[in-house]
Amino acid sequence: CVSARGCFPRGKYWLCHLVPGLLLAGLAMGLFAAVQTESNYGYVHSAWHVLIALSVLLLLPEEKGPCAQEG
Repeated sequence: CVSARGCFPRGKYWLCHLVPGLLLAGLAMGLFAAVQTESNYGYVHSAWHVLIALSVLLLLPEEKGPCAQEG
């Protein structure tokens, strides 16, 4: 934080990555908990996998962040 003169994550990262990632994960959990039945299991479970994968993609830190190793 001292050498970069700011701490990670910055405001833009929160807005573009963390908030959408958490919203997608929350939507996936909501689908899993409230919508899934035996008759629609395949569709809801597939949608759950897609939403969780997208949320993980958004929530992973950037490679060039202050914690990334140089070299």
